[in-house]
Amino acid sequence: MKSTHHLILFISVLITTLPTETYSITQAEYDTVVNERDAVHAKFGSNLIAVADGEASVSVDIETSDDLSIWTTGGTASATVPVSGDAQFMRFKMRDNPDSLSDVSQLSHTQSWSQETSYKRVALIKYPVSDAQTHPVLILMHGAGGNAYGMINQYMDLEDYILVALQGYDNRWNIQTESSKADDLDYIVSIIDQLKTYSDVDANNISLMGSSNGAAMVNRAMIELPEGTFKNAISLASQLTTDQYNNNSFWGAANNDGNYDTGYTLSPNLRALSLHGTNDTTIPYEGGTVNWLSRTFIEAQQSILNIATGLGYIGAQANGTTPFTNTNIVKYEYLGGDVVHYQFIGGNHGFGGFKNELLEIISDFISP
Repeated sequence: MKSTHHLILFISVLITTLPTETYSITQAEYDTVVNERDAVHAKFGSNLIAVADGEASVSVDIETSDDLSIWTTGGTASATVPVSGDAQFMRFKMRDNPDSLSDVSQLSHTQSWSQETSYKRVALIKYPVSDAQTHPVLILMHGAGGNAYGMINQYMDLEDYILVALQGYDNRWNIQTESSKADDLDYIVSIIDQLKTYSDVDANNISLMGSSNGAAMVNRAMIELPEGTFKNAISLASQLTTDQYNNNSFWGAANNDGNYDTGYTLSPNLRALSLHGTNDTTIPYEGGTVNWLSRTFIEAQQSILNIATGLGYIGAQANGTTPFTNTNIVKYEYLGGDVVHYQFIGGNHGFGGFKNELLEIISDFISP
């Protein structure tokens, strides 16, 4: 039985018809068992741990890297984990233990596309003064020619919310004829996914808000992003175009190429708020073709009615009400306030003269 070509394996088998016996196996037989084990590891991950006597001993090698190509062992962490029931195996998954977002000044996402390679896109963070355990998030998208710094400064008075200002490539968002061809939806999703890992972020109350070209990006996100990505879509001074809504259907550019040729259904739990001034000479309230953009806009009230209908509303256009002492602000409400349009009579593209009411409307809409 003693041989350099053999290994001795002792196996205790508790079967009523067999006594405990000692078995000898060859190297080839042993290798077969090891290969089967390795195949299981390959399928389920190398974190597969055997359970013995109701517990598993876990040991993790900690490695660090600067560039994901060279790894250096930094230590070992070990633990004994109790296992209930009759389980014979366990496995574990690594997860972050996120700190407060208050310690973070910006997030980033690296992308490559036709215009750039490994391009780092940042998102600026302004943390609220509220002492709540979790905070709603308002993600801001500037207009064409604007930037994240200007956008976050413009809405600093919204002190109860985490403000996250995104930056468009070439100070633009990828809407058809714009100069940027970046994948902005991927950028938005990445930042939202990162935000949701922080313990003080209310992951169920994340809003996107954009102005003009940024509002057009919000409308793309509202139509094209999956259910649950965010809660509220807020557009200032830009409504749907006939490319995005026609034949009673919503359309998006699934290939990110400016061609709105893929049909979509709006996420059922989405909420939408639109605000527009009747004296807007950049994106006309009454809709129509804007030649320098090569786009045709739907009339503002019809646009919000189309969105409400896509979210389940059945009926005619709502009657307006005047909830402010300033009767030049008219509210059109659908679905119990989940879809709302505010008409600013005499308002221009930048809502000059309506700042206080504008902030109040936004805050009321996104408040938990």
